[in-house]
Amino acid sequence: MRKITIITFGKIKSKPIEELINYYLKLSSNKLDISHKELKDPGVRKISQDDINQTGFRIVLSEKGKEFDSINFAKYFQDKIDYQDELCFILGNAFGVDQDLLDSADLVLSLSQFTMPHELSLVVLMEQIYRATDINANGKYHK
Repeated sequence: MRKITIITFGKIKSKPIEELINYYLKLSSNKLDISHKELKDPGVRKISQDDINQTGFRIVLSEKGKEFDSINFAKYFQDKIDYQDELCFILGNAFGVDQDLLDSADLVLSLSQFTMPHELSLVVLMEQIYRATDINANGKYHK
């Protein structure tokens, strides 16, 4: 089972959001070694390369990134977990991510062209990871 780490900055402030995050972590943990790591938010600046001490295939979320539909994301995700020891998803804080972090990423991923709170982005990402594992297992969740 490959390791998936999702890195965010700062504590989750919304109890319903936290419950959704835990829900998708639990669902995904049946098929993946997945964890959510909250790092200290550096405050009123973008997240930079210096804030990340993580190895593995690094996927940084940004509105400037590549967009997938769920089927193509599932294919991409499966390819990466078949050949990478660890996938690390990095979500910035409210100020986003610095160019140095985007440049160092193995993939810059966009969940949507909409701007949304990073906590909601985390829920969307976790749901799509679970959906991808279900699609790849020919499950019934994705309709």
